[in-house]
Amino acid sequence: MTHDQAFEAVRQADPLPTDSAGPDGFLSLTALLDRIDERSTNVQTQERIDGATTPPPPSSRPRWLVPMLAGAAAVIAAIVFVALVFTGNDEPDVIEPVPPPTTVATSTTLLEAAVLSPLEVTGVYNEAVAAGDWTALRALYADTAEFEVNSETGETFVERVALVDLVPQTPYDWDGDGLVDGFDALIDDAAKVAAHGTTAFVSCSQLDAGTAACQEVWEGHAFARPEIPHNTWTLTIVDGVITTHVLEVVRTDNPFDTDLTSQYNLWVSDNKPELSIVELFDDIITLAISPDTVPVHRELIAEWQAEG
Repeated sequence: MTHDQAFEAVRQADPLPTDSAGPDGFLSLTALLDRIDERSTNVQTQERIDGATTPPPPSSRPRWLVPMLAGAAAVIAAIVFVALVFTGNDEPDVIEPVPPPTTVATSTTLLEAAVLSPLEVTGVYNEAVAAGDWTALRALYADTAEFEVNSETGETFVERVALVDLVPQTPYDWDGDGLVDGFDALIDDAAKVAAHGTTAFVSCSQLDAGTAACQEVWEGHAFARPEIPHNTWTLTIVDGVITTHVLEVVRTDNPFDTDLTSQYNLWVSDNKPELSIVELFDDIITLAISPDTVPVHRELIAEWQAEG
């Protein structure tokens, strides 16, 4: 608060009547008190006469003058107080800046914990397949990841090759990166089991800090033959991403129960006439798989199973 602001606050507190001109000017506090004391001695007190008290003669001053002077004294006292407080300090109040919060150093442990372990990577793999999140599935692989396919007898079907250089059999750009390569081939395999209702593609164990061994289980698959074994994987994982995917083919027969797939085909034909069978099926026992049909099949299969 500045001097001007302080005096303005005192002026607004002036108890003078609105139609009063007030004193000619402010007196000093000492002179004002002397004047009040001087006026107080003019009040004469009369002795009692015959038990009655004679009222004092009227004052020669208007009645409002004394309370006005008392109020003026209060005003002067306030001005003196303000002057004492603000003498020599014409600057506005200074607000001390709030000190910035203490910076907490980033924990190295937290950064390390953000890197997925091999088992966590395979867990995210299963979640991405069940959700049909192909972008998330692609993100689990390093851009330089390599792929290899062997048989259980040791025969090599696909020499180790960078996934980006692998020519896939699928025509679909599953991950939406503008390319159709080995990453899309792996996603196409995952999409085929996902379309059939699979909730867990693989079951894995962690061999060491950078390796996971997996068995395809196709849990939740609507048409899988339980007696047929599935492929196995060996994944090398560095800094939370797959750098090498080695696939070992172990099955030797059709893993699908074709009686069930044909029943499903007929159920769709009978109960969903608005849908195109040609778009959903390659033939009566084979589901057509594409980015558009995977979510449709999952929904239809769940309804078919619920009715059965």
